[in-house]
Parts: sequence; structure tokens; C-alpha cells
Amino acid sequence: MVDYKKFLGKPDEELVAIHLGGPTIETADRRFRLQTEGVAPALLAPGFLRVRVRGRKATPVAREPSMDLTGLPSRSGHHAGGYLATNDGRFTRLELLPEGELELCAPVRGRVHAGSLVFDEVLFETEIEMAVREALLDGRGIADQKGVAASLRAAFAASLALHVAARAAVPLSPNEVRGAIHAIAESGQPVAQALVERIREQRRAEEAAALARRAAARGRPAPPPARRDPAAEAERILTAAGAIFRAARSLGDGTVEVRYQFLGERFVTLVDEATFNVIDAGLCLSGADRELGLDAMPSVIREAMDVDHLNITRW
Repeated sequence: MVDYKKFLGKPDEELVAIHLGGPTIETADRRFRLQTEGVAPALLAPGFLRVRVRGRKATPVAREPSMDLTGLPSRSGHHAGGYLATNDGRFTRLELLPEGELELCAPVRGRVHAGSLVFDEVLFETEIEMAVREALLDGRGIADQKGVAASLRAAFAASLALHVAARAAVPLSPNEVRGAIHAIAESGQPVAQALVERIREQRRAEEAAALARRAAARGRPAPPPARRDPAAEAERILTAAGAIFRAARSLGDGTVEVRYQFLGERFVTLVDEATFNVIDAGLCLSGADRELGLDAMPSVIREAMDVDHLNITRW
């Protein structure tokens, strides 16, 4: 007897997955291309999504308040400005933070998903966190505080620098503070203020250089029109280089703004639409007027982080 079920299409599957932006959505073992046509914009924002899966495509159908994360690898440390500080002095952006502000330097746990770190829960805090938080609010160092874990010291330094930067209207990432963790922890606010001022001056110099590069790029003969989708090409290049592509858009002047994530940090880089050579890296390149392609940016970022010289200029 013929089994007619073999000739029927496989029924659509519904599942809950984590969406962190970009054109794809991933589960523990599968990646799907996100279908956006006809989907309400609210369903495309980062969060926990119920999706209807057909083949390798997933269509959002509803938002979910949460999902079980216990099967994902965990990382613990202390919170600093939306990042997790760990004992190695590194900072990783925490995705899907809860509504409302977390306590300064709170002990937290994140879960690793598709190369990103998703917030899981606040952990039990001790008197040490409370004492460090009091020093932070006073702007003083914590050199005399005993029993401070390395992750808490890093969170303290970053949180104090972020507070100083916010008052000076200087955007700042904790990853730009790594080289000054011990100095800030030792002496407090004066060192944080000096760091923020130095970062501001470096950015001014880099922004002037980036404007000159953009002006030079506009003065060159126009290359033949690109025959590729800029977003698809940026995704291909960055994925091959080990970064996580988030979005890309043409700015209408021959440049493309590309947003991506690497080593727990987000970056924005401007590239030439025809060649994908970098026009504005989005971070200080320390005198490198060398011509870079978008594919080189992850290695440039890794080098800057390894020597604690990261300075982000585009947000």
C-alpha cells in the first residue's frame, strides 16, 4: 500500500529561540534565515521569539517573556554598564538585560549563545560587593578593601570610568578601560577622569583623520556600480573572519555602514560600497593610514584589545 504521507510536505515547526539582531536566528544546534516580509517590526527586535520554522527559514509569530537557559554554558562575574566583567579582566556585553537598572557591580551570571552572552540571573552578593559599591559612589579607590575578586575589581574600575564619562558626555565601553583597571581601583576618580580625557583627545584626532579619508574617497573616480547586495556581502566577509554580523545599510554616498560584534563588543565601520575597503574603522587605528579591508577588522580589533589600546569612535 502506498504511504501518501511521504508525498506530503513536512508540517511547520514552532519553537522558541533567542534573537539578538541580524538576519539569522539560532537554536542550540540549528541556524535559520529570519523571514521579515510582512512581519511586524516589534517582532524583529532582539528578545525571545516564537518562530515558525519551514526548512531553513524562520518566521517570527510572537514574543515570549523568557525561555529556559539552563542548558547553555554559563559565565559568572560582576556587572559593569551592561557588560559582564570576569576574573581575566575582560568585559563581554550582556544581551537581553532585564528592565530596570541592575545594582552597580552586582554579581551576575550569563549564558553563552551563538557567540554572545545572554543575561541569566543576579547572584547572591556579599558585604564585599556592598563595600565596593559604597567606594564607587564616593569616587574613592578600593586598595584597602580586602577580599575583592578580580572580576569585582574590574567592574568597579569600569563602572567608575563610565560614571565619569557620562558626566563628560563621552561615550565609553568597559573594554576601553581594561588597561587602567588596577590604577583606577587603586586611586579612584582622578585616574578615571584622566583616562576619559585621554580617550576624548585620541578620538578627536582620529575623527579628523577619518573625515580626511572620507573626503579623499569622495574625490576618487567612481568605481563601477557594485553588483552585489552590500548587506549580504558584509555578512559573508565578517562571518568568514569570525565576527557576528548584525546589520548594514548604504548611506547613499558610496559608503556602507556595517554593524557587527566581535570578542563581546559591538562595532560600527564605514566601508567603500564597491571595494569594501575601510573608510572609517570606528576605532582609533594608531597612525595606520594603511588601507584595510573589512575582512581585516576583526584582527585589528583583537590586536587593540590584546594591548589594551581599544578606543571606539563610532557608536
